[in-house]
Amino acid sequence: MKRVKHYAKQKRQLRFLSKKLARLLESGRFYQLALSQQKRLIAKLQKLSEKLKSVVPARQLQKALAGAAILLTTSLGTLQAQTFAPPVQDTFGLIEEPGLTFPNLVDIDGDGDFDILGVNYTDYNNGFRFIENVGTQVLPDFSGGDELNPFNLNPVGNNDQAWDFDLADMDDDGDMDIILGVNTDYVDEIASLFYYENIGDAQNPAFADPVIDAFGLGKTIGFAFVNIVDIDDDGDFDVFATEYYGGVKFFENIGTAQTPSFAAAVNNPFNLGNLVPDQDFTFISFMDLDDDGDYDALSSTYGYEYGTGEYGTYFYYQENIGTSVMPNFGDPTTETPLNYEHDSLSYLFTDAADLDDDGDLDILMSRYIEDKAEEPATVWLYFENTTAIIEHVNELTTTVKIDMFPNPAIEQVNLRTTFEAQVDRLSIQLFNAEGKLLVEKPGQRFLGTLNESFDVQDYPSGLYFIKIQADEKYSTLSFAKQ
Repeated sequence: MKRVKHYAKQKRQLRFLSKKLARLLESGRFYQLALSQQKRLIAKLQKLSEKLKSVVPARQLQKALAGAAILLTTSLGTLQAQTFAPPVQDTFGLIEEPGLTFPNLVDIDGDGDFDILGVNYTDYNNGFRFIENVGTQVLPDFSGGDELNPFNLNPVGNNDQAWDFDLADMDDDGDMDIILGVNTDYVDEIASLFYYENIGDAQNPAFADPVIDAFGLGKTIGFAFVNIVDIDDDGDFDVFATEYYGGVKFFENIGTAQTPSFAAAVNNPFNLGNLVPDQDFTFISFMDLDDDGDYDALSSTYGYEYGTGEYGTYFYYQENIGTSVMPNFGDPTTETPLNYEHDSLSYLFTDAADLDDDGDLDILMSRYIEDKAEEPATVWLYFENTTAIIEHVNELTTTVKIDMFPNPAIEQVNLRTTFEAQVDRLSIQLFNAEGKLLVEKPGQRFLGTLNESFDVQDYPSGLYFIKIQADEKYSTLSFAKQ
């Protein structure tokens, strides 16, 4: 029986829905639908996009969205920082337990919900640990127990060698592969990266024996805590590895999504790394925490501070103040979107996924409390994303008639409408079919008849959108450029 690759299937679903919505937009029929139907279609598009965001490079996701990307750009209101509820401890059947777990949230078995696959470190023994979600997409349940070294995964090195991994579809075949960091030489403080190819599929994973230094990946100092992310938005996955003493190494993928090839490591790129100088450990998670389309960094540090002679734990947020193509992380701040304050010496590990299937990213934290009064132990903390989605789906056209001409356009497109009541903030934006902002005419007070035009003669042929926002209401119109 042919096995279906889960993420490949979801990409096909996204492409199909995007093409359908693009046709509706191009014909003008989308805005003739009932508002409730418009919202349902946009919500479905958003959910598929969020599910694929962590496993598909941004450029591939944008390509799959095609002409429907404009709906995500213009229908969900102003970009805003994500807000999270206070943490709930040991929820979803997760309980306080001995040992330390580096968690990854991933639908490893292709059943549509997120499982936990990570490293378990107990009594100086390492192993892969799988905690299956036996609940649902909306209400996870991790109470069914765990499995060590599943899916033919074999630990590397001696049992007491610290290591960590991340997952991504490194060869673009629709399933999740693994890159693992291992301390391979205690004496000389050298860590190596190992590649585990998934030779099964997205529903029946099975991992091949690990390959050291695959694709040109190099060594790190002491440890390698791995993150795989398309940080430069070029359609393939890059690799970060944080190392001993708080440094970060960046391996840019200069190959392709199907055949990775990594450039020589760059130390502490994009203003990352050395958050606490010379402290033992740094752990980074990349996620879009301000909903602006690029990756921000959420980091924790732990260990002996050689400058002060004390042990400490810190939790930092760095906003990407650059772009999705040219990242640049701002100065670290302890004022994180989680508003979380730890009260003891701890290891803090975070990952993000839409755990309750409501279209946004929630955060799960594994917190290993080092100075617990009893034995050191791990507690699980769940931060639900409570950001309100502000929807203004085509509300403006219910009160104002807008004329746009000519359509199709060759050199210029014109707008004409009349506002009988004063608008305190009127803005007009031009987007291409991929949702990229081309021209913005900034907000201003307005009353009366509006006549506006855009010069489009130098733009390539295709579908374009004009968004008119008047205070809290807006309308989006489409036109073809010949």
